[in-house]
Amino acid sequence: MEQTKNKKWFSAIFFALLLLATAFVLWHWRQELYSLITSQQARDEFVAFVRSTGWRGLLAFLGLQMLQVLVAVIPGEPVEIMAGALYGTLGGMIICLVGVLIGSVLIYCFMHFLGANPLEGEKFHKYRFLQEPRRVETLVFLLFLVPGTPKDILLYLAPFLPMRPKRFFMLSTLARIPSVVSSTFAGATLARGQFGLMIAVFLVTGAAGLVGILCHDRLIKMLSEKKQQVQHHREQKKEK
Repeated sequence: MEQTKNKKWFSAIFFALLLLATAFVLWHWRQELYSLITSQQARDEFVAFVRSTGWRGLLAFLGLQMLQVLVAVIPGEPVEIMAGALYGTLGGMIICLVGVLIGSVLIYCFMHFLGANPLEGEKFHKYRFLQEPRRVETLVFLLFLVPGTPKDILLYLAPFLPMRPKRFFMLSTLARIPSVVSSTFAGATLARGQFGLMIAVFLVTGAAGLVGILCHDRLIKMLSEKKQQVQHHREQKKEK
């Protein structure tokens, strides 16, 4: 009991430090960030500077993407848009997916070490349908594919699902591709100054995300009811 309590404290301190570090970086570079948003010249200079740093800039951005995954409250879209602006649609997508994969593995290892199953608590009770071995892979892919679902939060459930880690990492990463591509494409158009196309992409992806958010609870309820029906059917077969 005491060991579990210590792990929880360690977890809380770890993520608190990550949040403080993120807030410090955003505050320290607030003027530069504002210039990037409002000035085309500033954007061009920033892109040229990052590209001139070679592999060091690439690793720094990869670390930023990993941080976004680890701290689930940080939205992923701004990071993906920046990736598209710096490295293009395809290059940005690859970097983001690599960062997502590494971040997912780190979260998996951390939660496995912590040992506390979130699915046993009330907050994640609605996701218990993911404990159905026969459908878990399809459901994981669906949840990571649908826009608006809390993908980074779902990563914290991974060690407690009835599926192999390699399968989870592969399915969850591949399912993210459509949303990541839309964001990196928007970033690439932003870097080229094609604001009309960028706005159109934002509107389409924003609408898809809004639909996903509005339908998320309904989808979860439907999947939970389906699990209950399957369990009831199995119980009836056993009785016969």
